Amino acid sequence: MQMSISGTYDVLLVPLALPRDEVLDLLRAAPITGLQLQTPPSSSHGDSGADTHPVLLQLGYQLGTGPGPGWLPKPSFSEAKLEVPFVSHPASPPSSSSGPFSYKHTILMSNRLLALASQHTAGLKTHHADFAPASSPAIFPRDAPTIAYRAGGYIDAQATRRQEEDSKSKDLGWPATREMVEMQWFGQGTGDVVTRFEFDFDKADIAPQPYLVDVELDLGLFKGQASGTTIKLPSQPGWRVKAKLRSSATKVS
Repeated sequence: MQMSISGTYDVLLVPLALPRDEVLDLLRAAPITGLQLQTPPSSSHGDSGADTHPVLLQLGYQLGTGPGPGWLPKPSFSEAKLEVPFVSHPASPPSSSSGPFSYKHTILMSNRLLALASQHTAGLKTHHADFAPASSPAIFPRDAPTIAYRAGGYIDAQATRRQEEDSKSKDLGWPATREMVEMQWFGQGTGDVVTRFEFDFDKADIAPQPYLVDVELDLGLFKGQASGTTIKLPSQPGWRVKAKLRSSATKVS
């Protein structure tokens, strides 16, 4: 079982509804068989229809984050993630009540050594990438009107703060976003172990702030293909939050 990870995450969370066929292609590119999409609960995610499936982008900066006790010095680095929530775990029998699970499809890191460790020790598909601007979103103030975030050629995001009168709109979906970011997850080489990140959102350094995010994704790169399959998704509801986190791991039952 892996050592617990702790630290602080300053992150822009962007849930996307991608075409179901595209999401299936992302899963087919994974080196594990038996991954199947599950239907998200309509009570928290609405009726997205049979043609789309949620994907979660985490566009973040880790501050003093890593394994080991809290007093141990830990690195800070840029980290972006593409995850597919509501995916069946190959080691979990259909009759099991465990889950739901999120498949951590791809991680991008600014630190080469950490990227190698994530790939070969933690068993997660991880690439080194150049980030611009450096340390985003942590370089932006808590009430920043705009936030820019680029990770290699994979992701280009421009976020604009939502107006105060829009911040109470139900379509922003913070409860559903929180559900996905705190979901048990696994990756291509994690075996029968699943991990959950527990965030201290109640004492967040930056409470969830609503944004609209223009996103460009090169899905070809995420699938391990040549660059060029870029999709543009304008005005996606997202959330910027900064909070302490701690991981816990268990085996699938």
